[in-house]
Amino acid sequence: MSLSDIVRDHQRNREKTKDANDWHRKKALDSVQRLSGVMLSSVNLEISQIYNNQSAIEAETLKLKNETARFEKQAYQWMNLLESFNQSLKEIGLVDNWAKRIERDMVLVADTLEEVHRNQNDLDASYTE
Repeated sequence: MSLSDIVRDHQRNREKTKDANDWHRKKALDSVQRLSGVMLSSVNLEISQIYNNQSAIEAETLKLKNETARFEKQAYQWMNLLESFNQSLKEIGLVDNWAKRIERDMVLVADTLEEVHRNQNDLDASYTE
């Protein structure tokens, strides 16, 4: 084998190796691109789910805020109603107390008038005798 044959064999081998390397490089790039696409799709899906969850949480938060405000308003209304009711009970108690005092005074006046009437009858009876 001559030197030129050895150089040609070497160049052919080098060309084959270069072609094989190019083919492997292309396959590796294709695999990396497919892997990147799958990973990107997975990440996009997760981000989409996170965004949807965040939107749902925000909607629930707003709903709970509105419900809390409504319950707070209702609680204040109940508190005012109860306070009004308590005030009415106090007024009834005052009226009841006033009525009992008037009744006691009337009984005292009636007893006094009966006593005066009895004493008057006793005096009239003693003058007529």
